[in-house]
Amino acid sequence: MNVFTDDEIGKHLLNVINEEFRDGDLVELLAAFVSNKQEEGFSFGRMAHLHYALFGGQDRSVALQSVAAVEAFILALDILDDLEDQDGSEKRWMEEPIALAMNGSTALIMLATSMLQRVDSSGQAVARLSQSGMRAVTGQHHDLLKSIHSDESYFQMVENKSGSLMALACMVGTLLAKGEDDELVNAYSIEFGCAAQLANDIEDALRLDSTNDILHRKQTLPVLKLLEQEGEEADWLRHYYSRVITQDAFLERKKAIFEWASGSSAITYSTVKKRVYQLKAIEKVEDVDGKEEIKDQLIEFMQSI
Repeated sequence: MNVFTDDEIGKHLLNVINEEFRDGDLVELLAAFVSNKQEEGFSFGRMAHLHYALFGGQDRSVALQSVAAVEAFILALDILDDLEDQDGSEKRWMEEPIALAMNGSTALIMLATSMLQRVDSSGQAVARLSQSGMRAVTGQHHDLLKSIHSDESYFQMVENKSGSLMALACMVGTLLAKGEDDELVNAYSIEFGCAAQLANDIEDALRLDSTNDILHRKQTLPVLKLLEQEGEEADWLRHYYSRVITQDAFLERKKAIFEWASGSSAITYSTVKKRVYQLKAIEKVEDVDGKEEIKDQLIEFMQSI
């Protein structure tokens, strides 16, 4: 099966934006946001399309509309997430006044709902959009409260945020093709969402640019494990997180601390956890009653993170 390219998804989404919003300034703003997101790739939309095909969906117009709706919704939440965290400084929406970026996010949520309603006669996929969004907001709430102090609280937050949004993408495709829920799909999509988030958190703990998680005092699994380490660098890290030392003082030691972090058991531990989630998800995909060709593509994609 030929999965939609990022160009196809982006073009369709831009066409719908032009049709639905008559204000030139708003259209220009949303188009800039979509173009920025397209550079990253529309991976959630790919999962929606694969699951639509997995269970026999054949209408490419339905598939494209649902894929674009999912990506519009994910983009809206990405914008809000970055604004709330004051992260993603390189993103297009971070260059705009906060009020305009927030309004753009609201527009994309409304657009996603409207687009999905056009191809969802039963209303199940739209309901799933709402349910997953509420669960993701719950996870984000705990992330913003910085209440993540243990493995358990981290994984609960990640299941609510990344897991539920991956499940949204997979279940939208499933519901539009089957007309009913599939608990196995729901289970492995949450596990794969957790694996994907762990992969991102490992990368973001070690990058040296301004979006580094440690620099922003984020509480991810790699960071939690680094904070448990012993030694001078770990002490500096704990002092930084407890605000005993300033960001400027921390930055003077940044390179040494990140070199220590990259070789630490914290990263190894996080990588193993990611692999466990990954393998659990792949094992469940193999048990799904769907097209073998599509299952192979799903597994290949899951193994790539």
